[in-house]
Amino acid sequence: MDAKERLFWCIAFPGFGQLLNGKYLKGITFISLEFVINVKSHFNEVILYSFNGEIKKAIDYTDYQWIMFYPSFPLLRQCIAS
Repeated sequence: MDAKERLFWCIAFPGFGQLLNGKYLKGITFISLEFVINVKSHFNEVILYSFNGEIKKAIDYTDYQWIMFYPSFPLLRQCIAS
């Protein structure tokens, strides 16, 4: 697998690029964080509501304390990778 393919896996699924590079602890940590943040922030449900045009319901259902981790999550990955 070449570097570009690993990069695409890392972008699509946080942690998979690390698993492919043999950094198992870091990969499992990122995958776990992604799962926890998704569940706690109700992110998938919010996306579903917004796609269906139920914007008010999406805003009301969002847990902003958890969803605030999303902007920092890619930055955290970059800092650790450096």
